Amino acid sequence: MKKRLLLGLPLIGIALLTIACNGQDNPSVSSTTEVPSTTSAPTTVSTSTTVEPTTSVPTTTTPVSNALSRISLNSDNMKKSYYIGEKLDLTGLVVKARYEDGTEKEVTNYTYDENTFDSSVKGVCFVKIIYTENGVTKTRNVQVDVISILDDRVYLIGLTCSGAKTEYKYQEQLDLSNLKVVAYYSDESTKEISSNDYEIDTTTFNSNMRGNYEIVVKYKEVYSAEGTSITATKEAETCFFANVILNMENISFESGTSVYYQYGGVSTNDWKIKVTYKEGVSEVISKGFTTNIDSIFTDSTVAGSQNITISYSYNGVTCTTTRRCTIRPVKQVALFGALDTKNEIQNEDYAIDSTFTLLKGYKVIENRQECDDQIYSKCIALDGVGSRDENAIKLNLTNIGKVQICVSSEEGTAFGLYDANGDAVFTNIAPSEVTRYMISGLSSGTYYLWSEGGLNIFYIGTFE
Repeated sequence: MKKRLLLGLPLIGIALLTIACNGQDNPSVSSTTEVPSTTSAPTTVSTSTTVEPTTSVPTTTTPVSNALSRISLNSDNMKKSYYIGEKLDLTGLVVKARYEDGTEKEVTNYTYDENTFDSSVKGVCFVKIIYTENGVTKTRNVQVDVISILDDRVYLIGLTCSGAKTEYKYQEQLDLSNLKVVAYYSDESTKEISSNDYEIDTTTFNSNMRGNYEIVVKYKEVYSAEGTSITATKEAETCFFANVILNMENISFESGTSVYYQYGGVSTNDWKIKVTYKEGVSEVISKGFTTNIDSIFTDSTVAGSQNITISYSYNGVTCTTTRRCTIRPVKQVALFGALDTKNEIQNEDYAIDSTFTLLKGYKVIENRQECDDQIYSKCIALDGVGSRDENAIKLNLTNIGKVQICVSSEEGTAFGLYDANGDAVFTNIAPSEVTRYMISGLSSGTYYLWSEGGLNIFYIGTFE
């Protein structure tokens, strides 16, 4: 058994040596060696180069690097001028890709950055062309111009009208027979426009009521670019006035304040007057009339009743009417101009009278302001520090139905009138200008005028 094994091993070695000597070092070529199962020397050793290998090892090669290095553009045959509103057309643009080995080829699968082309306004656009290959991206810009259709032509710039009838009687029809509309152009030329070509808005005209009515005339021209669907429109408008004249018969007082309060100012800002015409129509106006209230009530410090004359003039006619106005007397008033100036915060209460008490925390400062017909020289300044018991004005009211105050605040401060239980009976925001407030529906008791911020109080009056 040992001898057979020793004889077999040298034979295997001789076969392998024979293959090596015959140059079979290509893995794609296979060799077959027959070895006898006995211990005798092999009778046949055959080598074949035509048998397919049972296993193969692939040849490994290193690829040559040839990455994209840049792109070039040829825009000679591309559309490079666009009208406002026209879409980008890249037809005719030639894009070539160049590689690191110096070769190049034309490519068509490029894109562009839409943010670099805006045809809504005139100007130059640099359109960014983008090409990507094997993860490498290169870009180049191509310049295009956005122009207006109107750049190379005469266009409409304005409109005028003349000749129209401008004065009308009650219920007279609008007359446009002599209206002449003329268009003006960019080359200073003009052209009369046919009534079929312009638009006129007559809906504003109302001959049933007096007034100066604006009649608007509009005209437009549309310009197109040859070979495209792009258009540009120029519009112009003008107007004339048609005045309807009525015959005034009388006027009367319609509504507005007629009862004022002493030291509270007088004003006709909310007054409305009714005007009646001979044609059988009437209207209510809130301005244009005059009154003599300023001469009758030079200010509101004097209580009493007076007749106020109201006048209104129209179409050469002046009509008048009267209105009885009353200034109700104040029961108690706090005007702080008589107090000594105290720019330091006070630490003690000060009773003006049995009705008004300044609680500690106040100042008396110079502050000249106007409200209606009243002029104030000083005010009480509350800075809002502390509770209502130490930074407020206390009011002891008996048989009082209304309290009027004039206040302001640079800070836009919230303020209010509170009862003895701390419940608010009135709150508001004080503006920077001195403003008058009337607080109604009060019953007898103790109240506090208080704010959480800086508040200037110029006047307080109580009325039965």
